[in-house]
Amino acid sequence: YLLLISVSHFLYGFIKDIFTSTYEPDGEASTQGFSEVNGIKGYIPQAKIPGYPFPVLLCHTSAINKELIGWKSPRHSHKYYNVILDVPGLEKSELTQFAITKQWAPSKTHAPSEPAANFCMT
Repeated sequence: YLLLISVSHFLYGFIKDIFTSTYEPDGEASTQGFSEVNGIKGYIPQAKIPGYPFPVLLCHTSAINKELIGWKSPRHSHKYYNVILDVPGLEKSELTQFAITKQWAPSKTHAPSEPAANFCMT
């Protein structure tokens, strides 16, 4: 009987540890917004190609903050490195091969505004 109690106590503790959390936050949440952090960059799909000084961009960047890309060429604009623009005659209706990326730029009241849609390769 004592063995049954010991085993059940062990199993209870083991199962309880699987389904309960022991995480306790350390520190306090910041009031600084993502867009207020200097030097921060977003996820902008790009590919590094050996021999090229900068990665090629794999999405339209016309409606996003260029600072989120994370690099800047001293000779060319980001548009120069955008491979989507190399496809001749690509119309907006033909962008089914691309995923949509969005940027929610903060408004002056720090409430989310409408997202800016961009199309990226998948």
